[in-house]
Amino acid sequence: MATRWFNATIIKVNILAWRVQFNKLPTQLNLSLRGVEIPSILCPLCSVSVEIASHLFFSCSLARQVISKVLCWWELDDHDIVSYDEWLSWLKRIRMPKGLK
Repeated sequence: MATRWFNATIIKVNILAWRVQFNKLPTQLNLSLRGVEIPSILCPLCSVSVEIASHLFFSCSLARQVISKVLCWWELDDHDIVSYDEWLSWLKRIRMPKGLK
């Protein structure tokens, strides 16, 4: 799968982005699927949805609050982004100084 990695981004951020995109984080669900005993696979931050990477970074109520504050700080309109691919597509389309991207 072709992915556009940002050359100026540090390696740790690239690795995190890759793990979010492919749901390779040790989320409650992924740990449970690997046989780790987990009391609940629900997100421990909101207890509303199963904890997977896309929920943790894009749709959890806490993540949404953080995203809203960052977008406000950058003077950008809030968008309802629910996946890494949607976020990457949106990030490529926005117009802002390169230093902030």
